[in-house]
Amino acid sequence: MGKLYSLLFRTTLFLIAFAFNQSTVIAMAKHGVTDTTKAKTGKIIDTRPNKPAAFPVKIKKAEFLPFRPISLNNYNNIAGSNGAQDPDDDMTLNVKVYPIPVADQLNVSYHLNKDSNVIIEIMDFLGKKISTLLSQRMPAGEQNNSFSVVSKLKSGFYFVRIKVGDQKTVTKRISVL
Repeated sequence: MGKLYSLLFRTTLFLIAFAFNQSTVIAMAKHGVTDTTKAKTGKIIDTRPNKPAAFPVKIKKAEFLPFRPISLNNYNNIAGSNGAQDPDDDMTLNVKVYPIPVADQLNVSYHLNKDSNVIIEIMDFLGKKISTLLSQRMPAGEQNNSFSVVSKLKSGFYFVRIKVGDQKTVTKRISVL
């Protein structure tokens, strides 16, 4: 019997609430009140008294290249130069870093057109130098170097940076197991 009274009581409350909502809507409509949450406006208008005028300066369309195209084999870092390069100073490195992924031994091969100071460094993903593998003057020609990296690196992604002289820089990504 209690369940029946409970059901009857809930139904009565529902009907009273429904009737109240209907009468409220009808009363609002008689007085010209509209629901602004459902009103649709087509355009936003600036009603500030001292609003700024239209943008006075014409923006000129600039033609620029946001990123300088680079070779997939090497990256030229010409810091401090005037852009003109001496053809004798062009060192085609042709860098090869293998095996990928590196388990214990990292092999780096490259070609120098002339005797140069060579620095081979390992960088972390944020560009912080982890280790310098080689820093010495190397003769012209094909160079092959092997480095044991097991004790120096944890598992992860790193960059091998090869600097030749003070102009040519090549960066290769490696993964260490």
